[in-house]
Amino acid sequence: MNIKVRSIFCGLVILLAACKKDSSVDNAANQTVTDLAVPTSFHWETSRDVSLSIGISDTRFQNKLHVVSVYLNDPINGGTPISKGSASLVSPFNTKISLPTTINEVYVVKTAPDGSSTTQKIALTSNNISVALSSVNNTQSVSLNPVMATITEADCGLTTSSSNNTSLNVSKNQVVCFTATNNLSLDVTANEGGTLKLNAPSKTITINNFNHTALNIVVSSNTTVVFNNNYELKSAEYIINRGTITFNGLKLAGNTVLQNDGTLTIKNNFETNSNSTIVNNLEFNVTANESKLDGTFTNNKAAIFQNLVLNGNAVVNNQCNLTVNNTFTVNNTLNNYSLVTVKGDTYVNGSGKINLYAGAMHLTATLNNMDGSIEGIGTSSPSLFKVTGRVDDKVKNNGGKLTGSVQFCSTTDIGTKHYSNGAVASCDLYIPITDCNATGNGKAPTPVVTKPDTDGDGIIDEQDAYPNDVNKAFNSYSVNYANGGSTIAFEDSWPLKGDYDLNDVVLNSKYLLVTNSNNIVVQISASYALKATGADYHNGTGIQFNLPAANAKVVTASEGIYLEGKQDSVVVMLFDDSRKEQATGNTEPGKTVSPVKNYSITFDVLGGPLLANFGIGTYNPFIWNNTAGFGRGYETHMFGKAPTKLANQKLFGTLDDKSEPGKYYTTANNLPWAIELPIANFGYLIERVEITKGYTKFAEWANSGGKLYPDWYTNSNFINSSYIYTK
Repeated sequence: MNIKVRSIFCGLVILLAACKKDSSVDNAANQTVTDLAVPTSFHWETSRDVSLSIGISDTRFQNKLHVVSVYLNDPINGGTPISKGSASLVSPFNTKISLPTTINEVYVVKTAPDGSSTTQKIALTSNNISVALSSVNNTQSVSLNPVMATITEADCGLTTSSSNNTSLNVSKNQVVCFTATNNLSLDVTANEGGTLKLNAPSKTITINNFNHTALNIVVSSNTTVVFNNNYELKSAEYIINRGTITFNGLKLAGNTVLQNDGTLTIKNNFETNSNSTIVNNLEFNVTANESKLDGTFTNNKAAIFQNLVLNGNAVVNNQCNLTVNNTFTVNNTLNNYSLVTVKGDTYVNGSGKINLYAGAMHLTATLNNMDGSIEGIGTSSPSLFKVTGRVDDKVKNNGGKLTGSVQFCSTTDIGTKHYSNGAVASCDLYIPITDCNATGNGKAPTPVVTKPDTDGDGIIDEQDAYPNDVNKAFNSYSVNYANGGSTIAFEDSWPLKGDYDLNDVVLNSKYLLVTNSNNIVVQISASYALKATGADYHNGTGIQFNLPAANAKVVTASEGIYLEGKQDSVVVMLFDDSRKEQATGNTEPGKTVSPVKNYSITFDVLGGPLLANFGIGTYNPFIWNNTAGFGRGYETHMFGKAPTKLANQKLFGTLDDKSEPGKYYTTANNLPWAIELPIANFGYLIERVEITKGYTKFAEWANSGGKLYPDWYTNSNFINSSYIYTK
């Protein structure tokens, strides 16, 4: 419950009933777990998966492999390594890492084939980050998907469907999920806010009459939506498109977000106001004659315009391929990290600025005006501004500047006064052809001499953890590996709620992943430590990996560990009976202490996945109740995790469990049966003491959906040690 503590005398003198209640402050000491008001979108995560895509713009070695190492802190000061792999000019190093929500930056070191290295600090502005590393140190933070941190999709409140033309009303704050089973027309009224999720597998929804205020729209994959009339995205609204969406015309007001993860077409008028945000992750095609941008536009894949104008507040971040078929007018900022192609005229007006980052290319048919600036950023990886046709005579007299690490390529001599700080007139810069730049430029240079590579896998020996084994190259580590790894704390009463002391099984886990020079997982080494078994039940414990069951071959394992049969995925079983592992539970002070039990296993992965797909995390640990009357089917997993093939499906939805496909192991109030903490020394609770008593900010963390007090489990000011178990 939420209580505003107005005075300590409120309950002692005036009467408890006279104390006003208010939702602004939580009295965590009085709030039990079952009292929590947890958002439906909260998944009880103390960590989140961060996907990194690390590209290479260092052209000195043509397409040889560079080594990319990711650290949690500054490697100069003995940083903690977490992920490592290879990258080239055409293939980035992609990795997925489970990181604590309290970590907001990482360090990335690129080591070239000659052994030279550069270091960059990367701000984790979202869960999908893309950077390009040159041969010089730089600070860069470019998000593939920056709006994902601000958009949290709500669950469906009302689900409805139709096979015929229909109308739909969305009430205030309502989340409506609409499915079309045929091609149909839809009229929408939503004047008090809400969210509309549209789903029409292989069908088309045509929206005609559309009245809306503060309405958010989500278009599902394999769904086509057509807006027949001009559409204005109003303040505080967002659209997420994962399918195919066509606008007759589109205008974005300030404080709006448009995220395109599919195919988006704008046929006629297109303009954006300041403080609007567009992120394109796939195909963005504007057939309107003119596009006027005054907000932020980030292009991570392919965007096409006819005539494009960047107004005074516009910022365009181009990470891949942006094409303008006619005229491109730059009145503010263009940050180009890859290729911009202008098939007509480019105007860089007085307030316009084009920033070309480390090997980027601006290709234009003509240059009509250059009163602004064109700057190359990244001294050892120059960029190119290339004019294939006419440079207007007035450019020679314009006041514009080419500055920094950039080559200006043209048959026209514009005069030396326009060049400064390393900018030169030249056309010989080599820019390789990539997925984002199908044009390229110049001739590949003669490779620089590289260091020895004994096993011939493309990784120099000094960066190869296995220099004599062509099948292995890199080690990657789960978080906190050197200090014991993470903790998973279970309640064992599923499908009934427990007492939420979260000490029925307390397990540490850590993982070392071995990958080859192609960033494919080839071996996994896992270590576990059983710290507590505070329950009378005889619990077994296992870990499920997202790998086909036949793809694991054990190399070494502790006595008793085995790969479970009759599974469709790899399941490592640590033990079948917790009471045989520890005679006492280690949850009651003063009683006999059982030793911590350690386990380890190493297995080869046959036909393994890419590291970016498999990820570095805690995977899917679970317990199962081996007590008489229960059995192997009584699995308990962390919130949202899927059961294994051997779980008893008939138990889901019974008693306190309210699992549904895609969201398992949750109660009606969105409570879990297990949580993961990215530390090994988590102080678990004394027997039958709720976690809210020992961790005084746990309730506020949960009620806020993880936004408040993310350090609730490490900050000593938030821990009541009298409730924490000690020997």
